[in-house]
Amino acid sequence: MTDSANFNFALWQLLLRTLSIMKKAREIELNELGTSSRNSAVLSTIMRLGEEATLSNIAEQLVLEVNTISTQLSRMEKDGLIEKSKDPKRKNLMTVRITDKGYESFIRAMKRNKTNAIMSALTEKEKHNLWTTIAKIRKKSMAELGKDSTILYPPSDPADLPPPSQQEGTIESIRLHRTRSSTP
Repeated sequence: MTDSANFNFALWQLLLRTLSIMKKAREIELNELGTSSRNSAVLSTIMRLGEEATLSNIAEQLVLEVNTISTQLSRMEKDGLIEKSKDPKRKNLMTVRITDKGYESFIRAMKRNKTNAIMSALTEKEKHNLWTTIAKIRKKSMAELGKDSTILYPPSDPADLPPPSQQEGTIESIRLHRTRSSTP
């Protein structure tokens, strides 16, 4: 029964619609904080990538097209959240860094009350099992697209997460990123 095409499609719909509901709850929270889920995702990706935050690397990490990220970055630059610049060593490369206003926006977005409330429905073991299951689905999905899933964050194995002080979204990671960004 669970291998039938109808069951697979219904399961896919359940996953997709649940994610949509979760995203909507998070979006409401972020809107109240003066930002959006897309801006938050881009800012955290830029912070994690550090000096490697280029247009193509950001698009690759978010599994979006370069033109989609380019448009988003242009909006964010206009809003004063990021700065884009040509890489002095590689002229055809555009690097991106977060401005002080972008850091303030990201810090506000670190409030994850809705996410924590939703995920509290699961035990720690269920969360780990869900992580493993979703990682399998992501890996297969990326393979269907002909892409490498090992480059994505978060990692497929939660044991491969960086230590808490280096995980994106922590005050320590923000300080680390700001220190790296401010050095010439």
